Amino acid sequence: MGYEQNDIFISIDSTIGAHTGIGSNVSQNTALLCGLNHMFGSIFSTEELYEILTSNYVEASHDGTVRFGFNTGLGEASLLHGGFVVIDEVGMFQGSLAVDGVQAIVALAKMEHLAKPEYLEKNILATGLSGDLEVSAIAYGLQTHQKKFGSQCKDVLTKQIIPCIKNKAFHDLMPILNDLNSFGSFERMKERYDGNLMDAFVGSGLRLGAFYGGMSSAGPAMFLLTERDRSVSIVNQLADRFHSSFQEFSISDIGHRLRIKDQIND
Repeated sequence: MGYEQNDIFISIDSTIGAHTGIGSNVSQNTALLCGLNHMFGSIFSTEELYEILTSNYVEASHDGTVRFGFNTGLGEASLLHGGFVVIDEVGMFQGSLAVDGVQAIVALAKMEHLAKPEYLEKNILATGLSGDLEVSAIAYGLQTHQKKFGSQCKDVLTKQIIPCIKNKAFHDLMPILNDLNSFGSFERMKERYDGNLMDAFVGSGLRLGAFYGGMSSAGPAMFLLTERDRSVSIVNQLADRFHSSFQEFSISDIGHRLRIKDQIND
């Protein structure tokens, strides 16, 4: 394509905290591949980009190696399509629900306050949830949980969540997701984190006016969804109550597709 070796240089400036379960690796991988695709004339379609990303998901391990990581495809679908997304059992994108005027409040917990002692001893956060550790800590836990609640979760997905997505019913979807916390991934995360603290944080957020609350895919970040004009007030009150257990609070808009911006420097 006219480029010689060492003609392309890549610099990554990310503000998403690593190994907090809120998609730092997914965001960087997707942005990098989409940026390169755009640079070379968009030779891959959105569907092809999704397939490449989800088939080659890797993370840097604590020992300096790069290994295949655990990935569902939801993060890539959210970035490529925007909004609330649904993927099927084999990871194929099924549809999305646009989200306007909604913000996410993300609170990064202090591991010494949130994690159970046995997980602190394994030092899961420091090792980066990569390689063999990620498979044992996350994938195995998901398999065990699926045996117990899989059919119940699938029933909610097919009969309630997907219809809400297709009917663009955002406010109908929120109570369904809150109910799902009682047996979905939020409940599973209580195997390694303090369930009382998790419930207290989400419950407080909902009482203050948030639509929905949950935990990131692997923790220790927790989040709430709320209207834009309520987010600052909610954060201030949560920070005052939970300052000893959470070290950082942030607010951001959600639901936007990944955008590529051309910038030519002289």
